Amino acid sequence: MRRAPSIVAFMAVGLVVGLVVALFSTLFGPTDQAYTAPAVFGILAVVFGTAGVLLGAIVALLLDWRSRRRAQRFRALRLDEERPGTDPEAPGSR
Repeated sequence: MRRAPSIVAFMAVGLVVGLVVALFSTLFGPTDQAYTAPAVFGILAVVFGTAGVLLGAIVALLLDWRSRRRAQRFRALRLDEERPGTDPEAPGSR
């Protein structure tokens, strides 16, 4: 059975990481009197947020490819008949 990663979850984590990087870049980066701190954060949030989402999607796709390569296929057969030795009316059977 194959367990595939959730691409949306990886993209969301990438977005959060990108926003944190934008925040730290705004707080600890060089200042310029021409732009306010919220304006700089907004621009950096778009740039780093987009980069984080793209990197998260790439990581998820790589992990999905890896899990698909390692996956094993199984075939399940449905048995409609009762197994011998089982009584559906016996107490404790369910």
